[in-house]
Amino acid sequence: MSPALGVDLGRGEIKVAALARTHRKIRVVGVAVLPAKPDDPRSAARSLQKLCQARGWSGAPCAFGVDLDETTLKWTQMPPVAPEDRLGAAGSIIRRDLNSPLEETFLALHSGADDESLITAVHRDSLDRRANLLLGIGLQPVHAEFEGLSIHRLVQKARAGMVGGASTTVVDLGRRSTRMYILQGNRFRFSRTIAFGADGLIQRLVNDLDIGPDEAVELLHDPDSYLTIQGSLHLPFRNSHAVVSVVEELRLLAREFSRLIKYFRSIHPSRSFGGLLDAFQLTGGLAGLIGLSDFIGQEVGMAVQSLNPFAGLAMDLPADELRSALISPNRFAAAVGLALALEPDFAAPAREVGHVWTRDA
Repeated sequence: MSPALGVDLGRGEIKVAALARTHRKIRVVGVAVLPAKPDDPRSAARSLQKLCQARGWSGAPCAFGVDLDETTLKWTQMPPVAPEDRLGAAGSIIRRDLNSPLEETFLALHSGADDESLITAVHRDSLDRRANLLLGIGLQPVHAEFEGLSIHRLVQKARAGMVGGASTTVVDLGRRSTRMYILQGNRFRFSRTIAFGADGLIQRLVNDLDIGPDEAVELLHDPDSYLTIQGSLHLPFRNSHAVVSVVEELRLLAREFSRLIKYFRSIHPSRSFGGLLDAFQLTGGLAGLIGLSDFIGQEVGMAVQSLNPFAGLAMDLPADELRSALISPNRFAAAVGLALALEPDFAAPAREVGHVWTRDA
């Protein structure tokens, strides 16, 4: 039986996680990181195709995500209509917020607290472009969702069994941008994109160490690299040791986190007490950098932890893939969350009507 694949089609990297179920246990049976260059998408597709052929994953069902930048989200109070009319009512409500005709958009509606619901809208082309790429390399895309849902699913898994309205601020540190989500219980409350990602640090290493971007990426993910509380990045470099200051870049990022938290509290004062922001978690490729959580925590005045997507899952990986997963687990967060979407025990949170996009294998 083919494993279920989560494919995170990032702008700088493609991450893949393969999950298989044995009785009641979910096993991680494959992970991979493939470089993706915006000016050469076919190269990344060929690399992914070769990987799937080598691992026997051709024809496997897969789930993929859509960027927050390509998604329209709207919290609203739904009118009292029949269940079969709710999606149509959601379309009428969100129509004015769209940049394209409603007829070219896929919608999903998720129940919320306080009689609110979250409407998610994604342009058809954004979904079809990704689905056709995966179909073209021999995979079977059967599910797609707003990328924040995959991170949300991991938070739910980590907090399973916890009592009360547990809440979390999650920061997904991407290659070209950073996403910040505020979640309460099993519901989204807030999401923003910050125009800063790992590329900012990569460029700093390129300039200061006179190296190429690929070598800079390897240095950032080296298990011996670490960040001090003062913002100095220490790196093993060509049989020696290099120190690069990234305090300016990281302080700008941390200030943006603080600004968005204050903004959220100002527009939702009734949701800003009682421990609403009781946890701050990092995920994404940079989150595994030793010392980063401590630095961000010092700047925002909160305890910051790294979100491990493999927690609670059995690892059944070849040695090289196991090493990659253990060194930088956060890198695979979105991919693991997407693969879990194909597991019955991890359905999309509080979905009432439809999927953003779905098809049968």
